[in-house]
Order: sequence, then C-alpha cells, then structure tokens
Amino acid sequence: MYKSIDLTARYHLTLADSTDSPRLGSDGDFAYSSVSSVVRTNGSMVLLNPGQEGDLQTCRSETRFSTELALDRLVRGTQICVRTENGHLALIVVRALPAADAAADYMTLDVTVWRNAIAVEES
Repeated sequence: MYKSIDLTARYHLTLADSTDSPRLGSDGDFAYSSVSSVVRTNGSMVLLNPGQEGDLQTCRSETRFSTELALDRLVRGTQICVRTENGHLALIVVRALPAADAAADYMTLDVTVWRNAIAVEES
C-alpha cells in the first residue's frame, strides 16, 4: 500500500511501476486533469458505493466501468477500483481533493495495487 501520494494535475500513476512516483502526462493508468476537472484511466475504473468494501474481491467482481470520473463526484474517503489492460488492479482512496487556495493543484491518495490480479484477454 502506498499512502499519501500527492497526484498533481497533469500527472499520472502507472500501476506496473513504483506507484508512489507520479509521472508527467495524462496517459497513464490513473491521471488527474485540472483542465477538465476529472480523473481518468486508460483501462477501466469503478466508483464504489459508500459503505461498499474496497478490497481485491470487490475490485475483481465490479463491472460498472467508466474511463473518466468528474471531480465533483468525489469526496474524502471515496474508493475507486482501477483495472489496467495488463491485468493489474488497484484500490484508490481519496484522502484530500484539490483546494482552491492551494499553491499547487493536487489531490492526495492512498493506493493499494494487486499486480497481475486478473487474466488478460488475448486479441
């Protein structure tokens, strides 16, 4: 588990890498765009319902997929399951959202990654 990752606008996380080091660019497994006020993924993600258990089994079984979520749908404690095209799963928990008066535009996240947790479909 990676705790208190500050994900700055225009940066992304790559779940196959050391997830605690965001990289510049919006083309990753989980990215934050302040221009469009969304988080997005190249794979798929599921916004878990309040009170829903955020664990490996839930992230494997949920199928209410989207590729983009508006920031106004997120609050402190929001849980998001992310599924990559390479078979990795992650549970992302929002700890803090961007503050209007902050010097930098970022959100704070806790991230749990399960690498190679799902089968990858062959084309």
